[in-house]
Amino acid sequence: MVTPRRSPLRDLAGQPGVLAVLNGRGEPQDGAAGPQDLREAVAGRDRYVVLVDDAELVPQDTPLATALEEVLRSGRDAEHGLIIAGTTGDMTTAYRGFVAEARKSRTGMLLSVQGPTDGDLFAVRLPRGAVGGPPGRGLLITLGAITPIQAALPT
Repeated sequence: MVTPRRSPLRDLAGQPGVLAVLNGRGEPQDGAAGPQDLREAVAGRDRYVVLVDDAELVPQDTPLATALEEVLRSGRDAEHGLIIAGTTGDMTTAYRGFVAEARKSRTGMLLSVQGPTDGDLFAVRLPRGAVGGPPGRGLLITLGAITPIQAALPT
């Protein structure tokens, strides 16, 4: 996992299946993870997922951002992948780097849809009534096809 700011995901460090929780903000000399940290975490593994929370906060001109883009590209023909989470407004305006590359798949999940422009993230027009709803309500978008979903929430 890569978390550029405090995140509840950091509490998962050391849990079974969690290979590493890396600080993704800034440069390695500032205490942030570098590409080597990511490569070491997944070394020797064919099947893994790298999860980036608050992806819009990972500076795009860093070696870590380049390494995340490599995970995304190499995963297209392998058994690993990249999942990014962030605000739709900030991720919609990313025109380069791993966020922009991830958007090209036109596949993802929108939770807590705020307005019809949230669909711009995946280049889809949202149906009427897609905005709002209870916590966890959202849309699964797969290559432009939209499916309403309800995410499970902890009790």
